[in-house]
Amino acid sequence: MLLVLHYIPDHQAHPTIQTLNTRLRTYHPDATALGKFSLEHRLLRSAQGAFPTIDGTPGAQGLRYQQLLTLDYQPGHQSHVHVAEVPPTGKGFEVPDHSVKSTTITIDVSQTDKFWQLLLNGFKAIWVPRAVMAVSGGSSWELGEFVIRMGELRLLGPQPQGKGVVVGVWSKDDIVEEERDATLTVMRVIGMSMSHGLGGAGGVKEFAGDDEVKVWCDLLRMRG
Repeated sequence: MLLVLHYIPDHQAHPTIQTLNTRLRTYHPDATALGKFSLEHRLLRSAQGAFPTIDGTPGAQGLRYQQLLTLDYQPGHQSHVHVAEVPPTGKGFEVPDHSVKSTTITIDVSQTDKFWQLLLNGFKAIWVPRAVMAVSGGSSWELGEFVIRMGELRLLGPQPQGKGVVVGVWSKDDIVEEERDATLTVMRVIGMSMSHGLGGAGGVKEFAGDDEVKVWCDLLRMRG
């Protein structure tokens, strides 16, 4: 399975899910509605000096992020716990994908809140809570051999805030290596038909790969 995500930053004339649904019906009239789409993402960042440096060099302290991701469309009622180690680059979160080391485990979705409270209360010396974000009321569509999911990303809390929209294109089947580049090109074209011209000054950010959880977490970590 391959996944291409396009993130459209929030700006003054930010697009809504209604805008995206209208575009999809216009550009892809053969698409079939599959239902709603939602996710929740919780982020923690390592406290300063909580972990050894990545390469052992003084002053080269990178950051670690722990992310709890729940995707409503996945079977099995699981949440994903993703830990990423981001090296210092002087460019904030914008680091090359290959330089981010990460690992993922899954827990039952019913244990998500308990696990979150354990991190906040039992490990607050090493993990600092950051943003909690969600997509709710998004939409899912089937288009030939692909699935499209779109939604508005919002920062949760006392003062909810829009953070932009996401457009994702999934391949429904496993892709052989010989067809990977051609399939990615088609998926990017589909995604750009939905997001082109909507990014404002920040432009549209793309994240792609065959590890679904990692692709989502790479995008969402940079928003929090």
